[in-house]
Amino acid sequence: MMYGFSAFGQTTTQKFQVDKIYKADSIVVTIKKTDTIFITVPADTAKILALKCSTIVQPPVVSNIQSMYVVLDDVINDVDGFLKYCTDNNVNELNCYARTYLTTSTKRSTLSSFITKAHNKSIKINIDYRLTSELADWETYFTTYSNTIQRPDGMVTEREPYITGDYVGFYPFLLQGDNFAAKYNIGLYCYMGHPTQQAWDSIIVHCDRVYLSNYISMSVYNGANGQYRYVSGRWQYITNSAKKFNKINYPVVYIKSLEKKSWGAGNDFMGDAYINGIFYGSIMKQGIDQYESNATAEIKQYTDLIGDCIFHYKYGVLAIPRR
Repeated sequence: MMYGFSAFGQTTTQKFQVDKIYKADSIVVTIKKTDTIFITVPADTAKILALKCSTIVQPPVVSNIQSMYVVLDDVINDVDGFLKYCTDNNVNELNCYARTYLTTSTKRSTLSSFITKAHNKSIKINIDYRLTSELADWETYFTTYSNTIQRPDGMVTEREPYITGDYVGFYPFLLQGDNFAAKYNIGLYCYMGHPTQQAWDSIIVHCDRVYLSNYISMSVYNGANGQYRYVSGRWQYITNSAKKFNKINYPVVYIKSLEKKSWGAGNDFMGDAYINGIFYGSIMKQGIDQYESNATAEIKQYTDLIGDCIFHYKYGVLAIPRR
């Protein structure tokens, strides 16, 4: 949580957790869930023992991510209908397989139109980031479409070093993506499954958020604490890295796959759980409740489960049809 406050003609902005006391030498900062921040300083260096802030600037907290993956080619001929489906089902973010719309000059205007329409419906857009060699095309898009409403909100990685074995290439991939994202003030987000602890170090350093693969079968989902148990080891890995680099409340979003073999997929995951249901209701709540009940105090200090991501629209629309 980021607060800004002014005193003695100077403005300070700092990231804080609520209900926590911070100490630096003899200065004590107490943050409460009120409109007051108390700053206590030594009596011999200031006459004021507590400062009440008349104005607190609190930007929106990143929370309640209700995301969905989509192949842009699958919906580009019916953007309005697709976006209506998203708003009908409370989707507030899309992770788009759409990199060819950035790398192909004749498709960039189509991407710009899609992003603009999504933003007008308060839906954020992230585009898959796969190759550092394509960053020049990202640069071209961002310089061509300088209006914020036409730009993606983030880049989401599509590299799985635990499958390819290319950890050496993974680290500069994250670094260069981070540099680009910082230049244009967008997010760098990481899709991730089962990497090494060292890889988690680089992810936590460079990425603003992790989409954690929680691809489970119905039997695992129905088991005791299934959503949490399946990823419990990775929660500890993330915590280890976040603690190492002092990243408090590092944001994580679960990805739930709706694949079913009867729908033409190669796996049977959680499609049955969503049939004629809702995407971000009891299943998301169950995942968060299991995290709150099972995660250690250390894990909950250094991480934060902030929502669900549905993989992906092709299966989602079979579980919950358009209306």
